[in-house]
Amino acid sequence: MPRIPLGDVIAERTYQWRTPRMSRDVVVCIGRPVLDPLPGGNWVCPVTFRGAPRGLLPAGVCPVYGIDALQALVLAVGYVQRELARVQHTEDGALTWMDAPDLGMPDILGLVGVARMFRAPPKLQLVER
Repeated sequence: MPRIPLGDVIAERTYQWRTPRMSRDVVVCIGRPVLDPLPGGNWVCPVTFRGAPRGLLPAGVCPVYGIDALQALVLAVGYVQRELARVQHTEDGALTWMDAPDLGMPDILGLVGVARMFRAPPKLQLVER
């Protein structure tokens, strides 16, 4: 599977990861949806999480696939929401936005229980936990 670059960033938000000993910024970037480079592919929206402690959030560019550009974008926002909710409160620390526990990411798709998203021609499949 070819790597998908982040490309043009169309949305970005900075969160704070806090532990009793430190605080650091965690930046979420969503790239512009692009056509999937694989033959017969649909659309892909790249997502990155930068600045998080190792293993807290996925590393590198995470491709989120959809049938069209809008679905890829909406699913990417849902993916970000799910990943942030997963790590918001852990034994090691807490993720906040603007010094508040509300991360400003409503569960628009009900994706909190979805384990992962992947492209499976000819349609997107959501795999539940």
